[in-house]
This record gives sequence, structure tokens and C-alpha cells, in this order.
Amino acid sequence: MRAATSRRSGVVPLTAAVLIIAAACAGSDDDSAPPSDATPETDAPSPVDADTPTATMPPSATSTGDGVDSVPAPDVSSAAPTTTTPEADFLPELVEGPCGGDPFENRDGVRCGTVAVPLDHADPTGPTIEIAVAQVSPIGDQLLTTDPVLRLQGGPGGGITDAVGGWADGDARERFGVVLIEYRGEPNSDPALVCDEKWAALVENLGVSDPFPAEADRIADAGERCAERAATDGIDVSRFDTPAIADDIELVRRALDVDRWNLIGISYGTTTAMEVMRRHPDSVRSAILDSVYPPERSTIADVEGGLDHLLAVFDDTCPPGSGCNPTDEAFSDRFRAITAALDENPAVTTLTDPITGEPFDALLDGGDFANAAWLAVWSGNVPDLVAGAVASDDPAAWTSAMQVVLDIFVADYGDSSLLMADAVECRDRGGALGRDAIDAAAVERPEFSSVFQYATYVGHGITCDRLDVGTIEGWTDPLVSDLPTLVVAGRWDAVTPPAWGEALLDGLPNGRFFEYPGLAHGTYAVTDCSESISHQFLADPTGEID
Repeated sequence: MRAATSRRSGVVPLTAAVLIIAAACAGSDDDSAPPSDATPETDAPSPVDADTPTATMPPSATSTGDGVDSVPAPDVSSAAPTTTTPEADFLPELVEGPCGGDPFENRDGVRCGTVAVPLDHADPTGPTIEIAVAQVSPIGDQLLTTDPVLRLQGGPGGGITDAVGGWADGDARERFGVVLIEYRGEPNSDPALVCDEKWAALVENLGVSDPFPAEADRIADAGERCAERAATDGIDVSRFDTPAIADDIELVRRALDVDRWNLIGISYGTTTAMEVMRRHPDSVRSAILDSVYPPERSTIADVEGGLDHLLAVFDDTCPPGSGCNPTDEAFSDRFRAITAALDENPAVTTLTDPITGEPFDALLDGGDFANAAWLAVWSGNVPDLVAGAVASDDPAAWTSAMQVVLDIFVADYGDSSLLMADAVECRDRGGALGRDAIDAAAVERPEFSSVFQYATYVGHGITCDRLDVGTIEGWTDPLVSDLPTLVVAGRWDAVTPPAWGEALLDGLPNGRFFEYPGLAHGTYAVTDCSESISHQFLADPTGEID
């Protein structure tokens, strides 16, 4: 079992921002963005519809008559907020080095390296840490914008710079330049705050069916050991939070000599983008917030609402007797019946240990089935995979669906920086988290108990009571910004439900909101439709969107 808290990694796991392969509008996908992991094949009828997205717009909007309302240019007359300038005397510099990947040889117009930033931005003469960076210059004469896109990944903890090869070779270069930044503490930045002990606890929990408190204790104990080891190594994990990440990003901008950039954040990346908008608005031309994770919300505190939202969408889209639910029962009733059946008779299947690579027997109960539905949203296998499993009376189909999703989760998140994720989530949202609240929720909604655990594996909740990192005061105030902002969401998203994104418009006088009926968590460039809306916005953030 590895026990490092500071290391580099050449593996980029799936993050909360993984794109899904599903149809939201008419038209085929293209590969203008780096390709996502393919959705596993399924024989289940697809419940995804191909309706056009719905738009929330100012009262003066007009309808084009084709199902998509034309959104007029927003009012940009109000004053922009004042930029916060971190450590004005600190001179950041990109130290160029090899690009990550498996393997990746540097292409023309692509550079990679690290930027040293203060561990504590309030002490610019103190210790520094390294932020991994990759920059891809645009090519061609058909650019949507000359200001680069800063692609902010979800998570936190997964990393992104090893994906530079996909951006360097993809069609997106013909439309804009791209900058990728590995957040402080992530795999290719230094230090990388990994926590393999939490994965060992996950594997152990998947092999048993213990009461929730016992399984949660394993997670908390593991997280506490990682934090103690980091302290022994001289790493102050209380310096890892979203405001610090936003200030890192500003220093990277200065190191790259970028005047302004266009933010594209997905999931936790929207949290980072909103903090950049709040702290450094003069550095931002526009922002696309996809699958919004606002500061005032917490995925663990809202697990129940997210899964209830998903079941309600299934009930609405897949009524009894439909192609995606050929049974005579409501989808949500069947879902709950399956969780109860698996609680009574857990299924045994084989998974792969993400650390050792060895197979192990997993005992999957009803909570694990609910967990698989939750993870399917994250990894892009909703709704077909979940619908096929719920529509079946064969326990083997339930196990097969869980195995597909858990294989993705267990294998592909294995090199995430889970201690970094713990620190960020507890620093940012610790007031909304806590073991007592999670234990109470698990008792009230036992069918979701494994989902409550899952949220801890990437840094939520249970471990916060064991970490001495404090909580940022006032950080959860809703965003207020005059910057042109496009907010997008997928109807099937149970992780960051569409209502979270639409609510942002209260503080965004120059914001627009689109909901894609056939997509889930992560919508950018998944279909021709979602890509077109984003690219229209990038070309003219204050113009109409058809």
C-alpha cells in the first residue's frame, strides 16, 4: 500500500467533470473537444429525448419559432467589480518542462511546465508550491476569440494537465487557445496530496455490508492518518482551498502573459470559476458555468435532493409501459424495491483494487445500487445504464450495472489527490458538512447510505470532523457579478441539479441559462447543440444566442 502524501502522478483519473455521450438535440456529435471515455454499450431502450434546450432569459427575449428562444444581448452597462490583486510584488514565472501524458511529445505551439506560487498568499515571501500548467496556442484563421479559454476541471483532486495531448490534437485549437491548470495539491502539482488509505477503506467497505457508522469510521480514520502524515512532512493542508486556488490562477495568468481569458468550468470547476470572477474580474472576458456547484451548496448535504430529482426525472420520462420502462410499476418504486431486495440478499461480484491492481470480491447491497445510480450521473452512463438495470427483474442485470459503474469509479479515481479534496471541501463548505448530519441522513434515508459514503471518498463530510483546517468565513455568499456568463445544465444531473445553476441568475444580471433535456453532469461540447450554444457565446458573450 502506497503511503505518499507528496508525489507526482502520470495518471489522470475521471473527474466530476467527465462528459457523457448522450443526445440532447438533433445532429451528431463531433470531436471538437478532447474525447470523453465512451459510454458502455447497453441494450436498454434509451429514455433520452432529443428535444431542444430550454433557455432562461431577460424579459425582452424573443422566440425564433423553432423551439429555441433567441436570447438578446445582455445589459452590460453596470460597473464591473474591482479586481483583487494578489501579492503585487510577487513575480510568477513559467518554468518550462515536458508535457504529461502517456506519452506526449511537445507539439508546435504547446508548452508545459510549472509556476511557483506562495503557499500562503498573505505571505508572498514564505514557502512556495508548484502549480502544473499546460498551454495550447490556437491555429488557423477561424478563431472564435483571441483570448484563450481557461478550462477548469471538476473534482477537486483529479488533475487535468495530462489531457493536453487531446487539446493539442483536437479541433478546438482552430477556435481558441486553451490553458490547463492543475490545482494546488493535485497529482501533477507539487506537493500532490494523495491519500491511498482512503482507497483501502473503500475497498474494505465494498467487501462487507457493515452498518453505516462502522464503514464511515474507516473512511474518517483513513483521512485522519493522511492529514497527520502530511503535517509530519511539513505540509499545512489548511492552505488548500478555493480562494487560494483562484489566486494561484491569477498568478499563472501573469506568468503566461495572458491579458484576459474565457473561463469554462465544469462541476467543481464552476466553483473555481466563480471565485475567479469574484476575486479577479478584470482578468475575465466571459464565463461558461456547466453543471454548477455553487459555494452555498454541498453535494453531500444535498445528496437526497439530487437522487430524488433523478428518480422524478425517470418517473416523468419513463412511465410504466414505455420503451425505457416496459413494466407496470413506477420507475422510482422499482428502484426502491431493488435496493430493498439487495439489502436482503447482497450480490457478490469482482472489482479491481485501484492501488494493487488485484481483483477482490465485493458485496453489493441496496445502498451500493443507489450509489451506482449516483456515480452513473457522474461518469456519463445515465440514463440508459440505470434504466436498463431498473427495468430488469434479473439480479444479474443489477449486479452488471453496478460493476460497470464501480469499475469506472474504483479504477479511474485511484490516483486522485484525495487529501487535497478533503482539505478544499472542508475549508470551503465545512459548515455544511459534519459527521452528525451525515449519520442522521443515513438513518433517515438508508437506501442512500452508500452515496453518503461515496461523497466522502472524494473529500466530503465525514473526514471534516477529523481535520484541523477551519472553515472560510463568509465564503458561501452567492455570486454577484456583471461579467457575461453562460450557465448550462443537464436535466438528468443528480449531482449538481439544474436548479442550482438557474438560481445563479439572481446575481448575474448579464447571465443566460440553458437546460439540455437529454444530458446529465457535464454538457460542454457533448452534442452539436450544446457546443453550438457555447461557441456562439464565446464568439460574442454579449450577443444573441440562437
